[in-house]
Amino acid sequence: MNLDPAAYECPLHHVDLTPSVVQRLREDEDSDLAFGDRGRLRGLVGRDRQSPRSTSRPFQVVVTCPGGASPHTQVCEGSYAP
Repeated sequence: MNLDPAAYECPLHHVDLTPSVVQRLREDEDSDLAFGDRGRLRGLVGRDRQSPRSTSRPFQVVVTCPGGASPHTQVCEGSYAP
């Protein structure tokens, strides 16, 4: 999977969130295969629909940063090519 930007970091704790972003995107792709578009409701906050010929897909996901005294959520957005 190719991400743009290639890495995601929590701006408060400087923790690499890239593996969590990739996991959420893979969950979404698996849901799309199993359930059609309904699966997108689970993993993604929102994603623009593009033509099937387009290789880059915009995304916005919510992941958890484990840094600090208590975990918090972080919104990450960009585009990816499966």
